[in-house]
Amino acid sequence: MKHYTLLSQQFSLVFYLSFMSLSNLQSQDCLNDSIPPVLICKDTFTLRIGQCGNGYIYPENFLHKVYDNCSLESVSYDHDGQIREVELWFLLDNSGLGKNIQIYVRDTSGNVGSCYSFFRISDETYYSIIKMDLNVYSDFWSEEYTNFKLGIKGQDQKVFWNTFDTYTGSQFTIPVYDYLKPSQLRVDINENKSPERSLITTYDMILNIRHITGIQSFEGNINETNGDMNEDGSIDMRDVKAQYDHILHWSPADSIYKPKYKASFIENDGKPIADSISYNSNPSIQYTVSLDQIGNINRSIPFSNIPSQEPIVQFPGEIQYWDTKEIDCKKGQKYVLRFRNSDSSHFFAIQSGMEFNPEFLNVDSVYVPYDFSSKFYSKIFPTAVRTVFFNTSNPQVKSEYPEFYLVITAHQDFKLSEGFKPIHSDMSRLKINHDGEIYPVEFRFNRLKSTAGEEAEIQKFVISPNPSNGVFHLSGYFPGTNQVELNIYDAYSSLIFQKNIQLFLGILNDVIEIKQDGLFYLIIKEGDQVLCRNRIVVK
Repeated sequence: MKHYTLLSQQFSLVFYLSFMSLSNLQSQDCLNDSIPPVLICKDTFTLRIGQCGNGYIYPENFLHKVYDNCSLESVSYDHDGQIREVELWFLLDNSGLGKNIQIYVRDTSGNVGSCYSFFRISDETYYSIIKMDLNVYSDFWSEEYTNFKLGIKGQDQKVFWNTFDTYTGSQFTIPVYDYLKPSQLRVDINENKSPERSLITTYDMILNIRHITGIQSFEGNINETNGDMNEDGSIDMRDVKAQYDHILHWSPADSIYKPKYKASFIENDGKPIADSISYNSNPSIQYTVSLDQIGNINRSIPFSNIPSQEPIVQFPGEIQYWDTKEIDCKKGQKYVLRFRNSDSSHFFAIQSGMEFNPEFLNVDSVYVPYDFSSKFYSKIFPTAVRTVFFNTSNPQVKSEYPEFYLVITAHQDFKLSEGFKPIHSDMSRLKINHDGEIYPVEFRFNRLKSTAGEEAEIQKFVISPNPSNGVFHLSGYFPGTNQVELNIYDAYSSLIFQKNIQLFLGILNDVIEIKQDGLFYLIIKEGDQVLCRNRIVVK
């Protein structure tokens, strides 16, 4: 048995290749080579292997069949059968990246090559005796997105499913007794947990898992640039990490391997505004998404340049409002106006727009008052303001109530409700980057809601700086709360710090220090209720 441990910043992958004999296989003379395309009695076979960090692990040929009468004794890296287990660095030092590694098969009589045979038929490979145990560990921390399911459909149409957990690490074995075709690999996320389609498409995960596990028999037509998030020319575990960072977790700014997107508003003719807004620098992998009526990315549209096979679904949703306070604006005065979404504490993306009367006012600037876990983009037009929020945390986890501030100058006396109104035009569509079809969606907000008196306070929480050198400043506001419990977990969910913090009028202001590098999770609770959770990085 060969045991390879491959380490990278994102995953630890442990492969076990088990070489076994099957009693139900028909015995054959090892010297009989008359049955093409079976290759029999070959001296050696080759294993091409590369580092995870350089993007490829390619076991090109496994030992596919061993016949009972051959009495397999050893599989080794040397002709004499002495070197049977080596570390990855030994293989790399002796063979180099991408080069062939000689593997010798010996029977009990000492004959090298008399017991080894395997065969390929076009793009179909017979996996008659392979047993693969795969351990996968990652630093992903999420209650909603922890499980992958991988399945292989056999010739009898039965599908062997196994699940592995990306947080705790799991081991599974897939028994396969007949040949596999490229179309027979099935990958899902949360199949038993969530009725929603995965944000990462099956095709995306086939590309990535095929590459990570080295299953090169699933060849087919692979577009090597699809899913290549970091544009290094290969699809590997780093791309999976980048996809998770963006789609399921937090800001891609925390990832070394950043996915590259650009957000732009779309005019009626379908063309993006010329000065589109960068979501991340140097975009090239381009995806189109749409928003449903309740502000979520439409999960029927894949994060991929593969066309969606499902129809676009419009989700019914409650009427949404931007809350602001009605005021009488006086000519020549500047005002800072807060606009807060009334009830969207769970969202993936929200787009909105408001027209203003240029005879009444001028919009000088628009900003968010503190660092959200969501990205905020805005643009001021001669008669309108457009805004977009992207929730970069897990969309299933409660985020902040989105809010933004406008700074205006009054040209004459007027009531605020007379100066603004929500707009439909050009705000029914949102596109990330410049490729792909534009999908129409319902406009999210259809009216402003003015309230008299003081505005209702909302929960706020800020960690700064993040990433940090270890010293963090915590500030927040939790109305009606006198004391909170602060918990800090490491990347493996081990509690490393806990303290109770007294609040003054619901205000949190504290400093903590973490004296080690890495990824940590901060959770603030009141009793059993989780008030907020944040991912923090110490460098």
